[in-house]
Amino acid sequence: MLADLCSTGKVKIVFSLDHIKAGLLFSGQILDQLNVVCVKMDTFREFEHEMQCMPALFTAKNAGEEIGWEFVLKSMTASQQKIVHLIAEHQGEEGVLLEDLFSKCVERMLAHSQKNLKE
Repeated sequence: MLADLCSTGKVKIVFSLDHIKAGLLFSGQILDQLNVVCVKMDTFREFEHEMQCMPALFTAKNAGEEIGWEFVLKSMTASQQKIVHLIAEHQGEEGVLLEDLFSKCVERMLAHSQKNLKE
Protein backbone atom coordinates (compact mmCIF):
# COMPACT_ATOMS: atom_id res chain seq x y z
CA MET A 1 0.00 0.00 0.00
CA LEU A 2 2.88 2.37 0.81
CA ALA A 3 4.46 1.67 -2.57
CA ASP A 4 1.19 2.55 -4.32
CA LEU A 5 0.95 5.81 -2.38
CA CYS A 6 4.55 6.74 -3.17
CA SER A 7 4.13 5.94 -6.85
CA THR A 8 1.60 8.80 -7.15
CA GLY A 9 4.46 11.25 -6.66
CA LYS A 10 2.47 13.18 -4.06
CA VAL A 11 3.60 11.18 -1.03
CA LYS A 12 7.17 10.96 0.21
CA ILE A 13 8.36 8.80 3.10
CA VAL A 14 11.55 9.16 5.10
CA PHE A 15 12.56 6.25 7.28
CA SER A 16 15.55 4.78 9.00
CA LEU A 17 16.33 1.11 9.61
CA ASP A 18 18.93 -0.14 12.02
CA HIS A 19 18.74 -3.90 11.91
CA ILE A 20 20.97 -6.63 10.56
CA LYS A 21 18.09 -7.97 8.42
CA ALA A 22 16.87 -4.59 7.15
CA GLY A 23 17.78 -5.52 3.57
CA LEU A 24 15.26 -8.36 3.64
CA LEU A 25 12.31 -6.15 4.55
CA PHE A 26 11.40 -5.06 1.01
CA SER A 27 11.61 -6.79 -2.37
CA GLY A 28 13.46 -5.14 -5.24
CA GLN A 29 10.15 -4.34 -6.92
CA ILE A 30 8.84 -2.58 -3.82
CA LEU A 31 12.12 -0.65 -3.45
CA ASP A 32 11.78 0.51 -7.06
CA GLN A 33 8.18 1.59 -6.50
CA LEU A 34 9.13 3.44 -3.33
CA ASN A 35 12.05 5.05 -5.17
CA VAL A 36 14.26 4.24 -2.19
CA VAL A 37 17.60 5.93 -1.72
CA CYS A 38 19.80 3.91 0.64
CA VAL A 39 22.48 5.70 2.60
CA LYS A 40 24.80 3.59 4.71
CA MET A 41 25.57 5.34 7.97
CA ASP A 42 28.41 3.73 9.86
CA THR A 43 29.07 4.27 13.56
CA PHE A 44 32.71 3.22 13.12
CA ARG A 45 32.43 1.37 16.42
CA GLU A 46 33.91 -2.07 17.00
CA PHE A 47 31.81 -5.08 15.99
CA GLU A 48 31.55 -6.20 19.62
CA HIS A 49 30.01 -2.86 20.59
CA GLU A 50 27.49 -3.04 17.73
CA MET A 51 26.46 -6.55 18.71
CA GLN A 52 25.75 -5.55 22.32
CA CYS A 53 22.51 -3.96 21.10
CA MET A 54 21.43 -7.02 19.10
CA PRO A 55 19.67 -10.06 20.49
CA ALA A 56 21.78 -13.17 20.80
CA LEU A 57 21.35 -14.29 17.19
CA PHE A 58 24.28 -16.65 17.32
CA THR A 59 23.53 -18.41 20.58
CA ALA A 60 19.77 -18.12 21.09
CA LYS A 61 17.96 -21.23 22.27
CA ASN A 62 14.32 -22.20 22.22
CA ALA A 63 13.34 -25.06 24.54
CA GLY A 64 16.91 -26.38 24.29
CA GLU A 65 17.09 -26.07 20.49
CA GLU A 66 19.36 -23.68 18.64
CA ILE A 67 17.53 -20.97 16.75
CA GLY A 68 20.45 -18.74 15.79
CA TRP A 69 22.86 -18.53 12.86
CA GLU A 70 24.28 -22.01 13.49
CA PHE A 71 20.79 -23.49 13.14
CA VAL A 72 20.22 -21.59 9.91
CA LEU A 73 23.51 -22.87 8.46
CA LYS A 74 22.65 -26.43 9.42
CA SER A 75 19.30 -26.13 7.65
CA MET A 76 20.95 -25.13 4.34
CA THR A 77 21.96 -27.46 1.55
CA ALA A 78 25.67 -28.10 1.03
CA SER A 79 25.69 -25.74 -1.98
CA GLN A 80 23.99 -22.98 -0.02
CA GLN A 81 26.53 -23.38 2.79
CA LYS A 82 29.39 -23.12 0.28
CA ILE A 83 27.87 -19.94 -1.17
CA VAL A 84 27.64 -18.40 2.32
CA HIS A 85 31.31 -19.30 2.88
CA LEU A 86 32.22 -17.72 -0.48
CA ILE A 87 30.44 -14.51 0.54
CA ALA A 88 32.24 -14.50 3.89
CA GLU A 89 35.63 -15.06 2.23
CA HIS A 90 35.25 -12.38 -0.44
CA GLN A 91 32.99 -9.68 1.01
CA GLY A 92 35.63 -7.26 2.31
CA GLU A 93 34.58 -3.90 3.72
CA GLU A 94 32.47 -2.96 0.70
CA GLY A 95 30.72 -6.31 0.31
CA VAL A 96 30.89 -8.51 -2.76
CA LEU A 97 29.41 -7.65 -6.13
CA LEU A 98 26.68 -10.02 -7.31
CA GLU A 99 28.47 -10.49 -10.64
CA ASP A 100 31.71 -11.48 -8.91
CA LEU A 101 29.91 -13.86 -6.56
CA PHE A 102 27.97 -15.37 -9.48
CA SER A 103 31.20 -15.91 -11.43
CA LYS A 104 32.79 -17.74 -8.49
CA CYS A 105 29.64 -19.83 -7.99
CA VAL A 106 29.58 -20.85 -11.67
CA GLU A 107 33.28 -21.81 -11.50
CA ARG A 108 32.53 -24.04 -8.52
CA MET A 109 29.22 -25.31 -9.97
CA LEU A 110 27.19 -23.92 -7.05
CA ALA A 111 24.72 -21.90 -9.13
CA HIS A 112 23.83 -21.83 -12.83
CA SER A 113 21.98 -18.49 -13.02
CA GLN A 114 21.75 -15.30 -11.01
CA LYS A 115 18.14 -16.16 -10.21
CA ASN A 116 19.30 -19.51 -8.87
CA LEU A 117 22.01 -17.76 -6.82
CA LYS A 118 19.53 -15.31 -5.29
CA GLU A 119 17.20 -18.15 -4.33
